[in-house]
Amino acid sequence: MSPSLDSPNLESCVRDLLTAIDRCFRERQLLPALMLVYSTLDVMAALDRPVSSPSRAGGTATQRTTGIGQQFTAWVAEFMKPTATLKAKPEEIWAWRNGLVHSYSFESDATRTGRARRAYYCYGSAQLAILRRVSHVREGKAVPVKIEHLIAATKTAIERFQKALAKDPSRAERVHSRVKEQFYALVRM
Repeated sequence: MSPSLDSPNLESCVRDLLTAIDRCFRERQLLPALMLVYSTLDVMAALDRPVSSPSRAGGTATQRTTGIGQQFTAWVAEFMKPTATLKAKPEEIWAWRNGLVHSYSFESDATRTGRARRAYYCYGSAQLAILRRVSHVREGKAVPVKIEHLIAATKTAIERFQKALAKDPSRAERVHSRVKEQFYALVRM
């Protein structure tokens, strides 16, 4: 019997993350909302990471923490498609994630050194057109990002990921086996 493509644990955790993002955004806790967006992308990319490579000792090397940036940007490129939706490269999404997750800041090593453009965020009734007139944006040093668009792009990416899993049983099996490994410690009361 083939494994179910719909994992209750995965569905529950994704639903919890998206609910928390929406709640933070609704309460105007914008930095926590953004951190949750980037953490959600991290979780999805980690679950979808490639099969571990053989280790030199003859066993299987676990790649749980190696190549995280590559896994993240590959997942974002495949499912979020930020170049079209947000006018940003996957590597820039990674840089923005690093700044917020690691230092609760809009700057990361990549944005400071010019390897990635900065994100200039807005939300609500603020217009992206206003941000597009800012000199850093005009000069190509920053990207205007409406937080609602980033949240919507994240939700769409997750939907695309779920559809990809439905079409690829071996990928789904890999992801769902990782869900069982990683989400076992949560007990609902």
